[in-house]
Amino acid sequence: MTPDRVDAGGQDSARTWWITAWIAACAVGLGLVVAQLELLALAVFAGLLAFVAILHSPRRGLIVLSILVPLCASTRTPHQLLGVTGLNPLNLTLLATLAGLFLQMVFPGNRRPLTLKQLPVPAALAVLMVLPMVLAVAHGSFSVGLIPATFQRMGDISFSDAGGYLRDVLVLPLLSVFAGLLLGLVVRVDGTAQNRAYLYAPLVGVCAFAGLFLVNAFASLGSLQAMADENARDALAAAAGMHPNEVSLMFNCALAWALFTARAAPPRSRIALWSVAALMSVASLLTFSRGGFIGLLIVVIAYTLEMRRFMWIAAASALVLVGALSLPGAVIERLSTGLGQTDLNALSAGRVTQIWPLLLPVIGDHWLLGSGMESILWSPPVRNGALLVSQPHNAYLGLLLDYGVVGAVMILSFHVWCWFDLRRLARRIEGGALGEVVGIWAQFVRATSVMLPVLMVQAVTDNRLTPTPSQTLMWLAIGLAFGLRARCRDLAVRA
Repeated sequence: MTPDRVDAGGQDSARTWWITAWIAACAVGLGLVVAQLELLALAVFAGLLAFVAILHSPRRGLIVLSILVPLCASTRTPHQLLGVTGLNPLNLTLLATLAGLFLQMVFPGNRRPLTLKQLPVPAALAVLMVLPMVLAVAHGSFSVGLIPATFQRMGDISFSDAGGYLRDVLVLPLLSVFAGLLLGLVVRVDGTAQNRAYLYAPLVGVCAFAGLFLVNAFASLGSLQAMADENARDALAAAAGMHPNEVSLMFNCALAWALFTARAAPPRSRIALWSVAALMSVASLLTFSRGGFIGLLIVVIAYTLEMRRFMWIAAASALVLVGALSLPGAVIERLSTGLGQTDLNALSAGRVTQIWPLLLPVIGDHWLLGSGMESILWSPPVRNGALLVSQPHNAYLGLLLDYGVVGAVMILSFHVWCWFDLRRLARRIEGGALGEVVGIWAQFVRATSVMLPVLMVQAVTDNRLTPTPSQTLMWLAIGLAFGLRARCRDLAVRA
């Protein structure tokens, strides 16, 4: 028989005392929280439970993160809790996930840990996209003091110093890129067999966003005719939490994601994905963005050509034609704005005659390296009051203004490289580079490659060619694709 340990009874008593003390302290603390916050204490307690669950399994946090990132792109969702700026569900989920990843590296357990050194970051992303952004922000931080106070009063910007400028124009846009790379990390380490949740979760967030937009739009405007009116653009922007041109890009990216992955999904998932595609089509049309209409058409054409069978292409073309002829009159009227009178100003919503001519001469002042990110805010036409817009309404013009010829070539080169690399990756996956033929992931990669030309086309009238809130879904998809790319390379090295 094993002899009793010396002082075992005293140690057990001390342990019992400490456990009792901790339970009592937690009970007292929770009681004080309830007394101060009342019903809000339930939300705080639920949040703490979720935080602990994510710490225990950071993969759960990544699923929640992939839902929240598209949803939190809208300003309609809460971005602070208890009046504390930066304290919001997205940041708390990211913090818990990173803490969980750190604990998993220290205490790996049974599953292979997710280490940040395995983050799938291609050299092209770091050099051609992130590096120009960092240099442009460093350049622009010296000009923040030149921004007219009008933009702060109008709510177009929320920063007044270099720190806020760095946060809003660099850190926040790169958050969706980092979240996408975290999803890619899971796919790289765990493979694709049990990771369908990461393929579907972002669509849940976009569907919630689309529902939020449609409910708010109909509640404030009431009819399609009112929504199509040019004067309703501000109301639609308020309903979505971002400009209609920008939100249409997110819906079109979600449409491509759902349509392409449905081709190789199981029957039940296919029905759900088709439902998502239908919702995204309706939501994109009801933004009444002409750039969004063209982006939607690109997705439909790319999906039709992907069928690669004449009968299917003919049937899909006939269906698209019938659908186009069945569009509501409000949509047709919006599409034809300015065409009947050959009014260039109406057709471009004032861009050609009132915005671009004032900004084109500014490019020549810093044509080589640009004037820094968001340089339109301190450009001469804005400072002298001739122009009252916070973006040039043309991503290519904005690229030259902010980055100059050198930065513009680098960023455009990244988009071109990324498109070719995604097409090559889809063919490799179809050839079994992941160890098995997983058609749904190959179709997902093809969907991601379609998002890039959609952005390039819609960028003519709005948005940017660097990460923005409206591009969050695209960057989540790109991050997942980079994870697949890294896993193919890892498997090839092991073989």
